Amino acid sequence: MPVRELAPGVHQVPLGGVNAFLVDAGDGLTLVDAGLPGRAERVLAAIHGLGRRPEDVRDVVLTHDHVDHIGGPAALVAATGATVWAHPADAPDVRAGTPPPVPVPGNPVVRVAATLLGPFTPGRADPAPVGRTVADGEKLPVAGGLVALAGRSLTRFTGLSFGVACFGHGRPLTAGAAAAIRATAARVAPG
Repeated sequence: MPVRELAPGVHQVPLGGVNAFLVDAGDGLTLVDAGLPGRAERVLAAIHGLGRRPEDVRDVVLTHDHVDHIGGPAALVAATGATVWAHPADAPDVRAGTPPPVPVPGNPVVRVAATLLGPFTPGRADPAPVGRTVADGEKLPVAGGLVALAGRSLTRFTGLSFGVACFGHGRPLTAGAAAAIRATAARVAPG
């Protein structure tokens, strides 16, 4: 699947079961997540496909430390010179290349898929340098002011106004995203 512009300056980079995103806010490119090990060439091809150079990537922001998100930054840092951003709790895993096991949710379909794909999912990532750590809710001085790693609560998003929602897995919401997130939060809220 080719790179797709979801909103002005926000490009989805499909990496086989996981998405990365290139954000161009006018101050260079920011890559959000880096896919599994061995996917760096796909990201570099996406950069070239946008008419940009690897050196244009200034930052790599990692949303969490699962192998399908932290597998590629080492090769990308080598090719781009970018600074890697990660949560302080995730930074040791990124630096060591030792992601935790991915938890399997209770959904039976997802559980079967995880069981079938488990033997094909690498247990290690290439160790990558983390240049900056960032806490939940912190505003990063990259990509026009990304707000970090919003935690596990959908309710944090319900008061925001936005048209597009991007996810590490699956399809983005490109229309009515804020309303869809509010509806989902209301449906899963306890009580």
